[in-house]
Amino acid sequence: MANGWMYGEKRDNEKKIHNCIVDWADLPDEYREYDRATCRQWPARFLAAGLGIARLVQTNSENRKPSRNHLASCSVNRLDDESVEACAREWHRDYVEGFLGAELRRHPDSRIAAFAEWGNLPLFWKEKWWRQVAEIIRILKDQSFHVVKVPESQDVSLVVCSFSDKEFEELASQEHDRWCRERKSDGWTYGPARDDTKKVHDAIVPWADLPEMYKHYDRAFCRTWPTLFSKGGYEIRR
Repeated sequence: MANGWMYGEKRDNEKKIHNCIVDWADLPDEYREYDRATCRQWPARFLAAGLGIARLVQTNSENRKPSRNHLASCSVNRLDDESVEACAREWHRDYVEGFLGAELRRHPDSRIAAFAEWGNLPLFWKEKWWRQVAEIIRILKDQSFHVVKVPESQDVSLVVCSFSDKEFEELASQEHDRWCRERKSDGWTYGPARDDTKKVHDAIVPWADLPEMYKHYDRAFCRTWPTLFSKGGYEIRR
């Protein structure tokens, strides 16, 4: 509105009229989803600039915000740029060469750009992997796991973190929810038969309704997290 725009029932760019200039409560859900999708991208956008979003909490001993030293001793809310790049590159390589790489053989004409080598990968797809690193850190934190930097003196090949079957199932469910949000923000919708040209996918359903074949993909991917984080010099701790 500071630029002269005002509300109108029908958008008109020349007259600076927009039908979205309303309170959130009155905003149609299709437009709300645009705002939600933008907010989901904030961690990755800040991450690309070398910044992170952290939650300041009160300490148990004193009714005050924690010091910088206290925050530094906590698990990370983001990785440094070099580590993000290393993790994203390894996850992409695993995606192409591993169990999901079979998708290229099943659908040889679909998403070719997504299977390019990292150096030739379009920025659009790199951003997706960078964003996924940030999202998985959040998923782990929600399940009371912490991603911490491995001391330089420690051999990262010795870093091991195992999940129980129940934890695997919950992490896989959260990963599937993340994937669904990402697809929907890119304009994908559910359909009984996958159609990449129309952005229709049969896996955009709640975890409880997801076919076992797709659940296997999410479980298998979650099992790789400890190893893939270690590639960037980080480990997962309880």
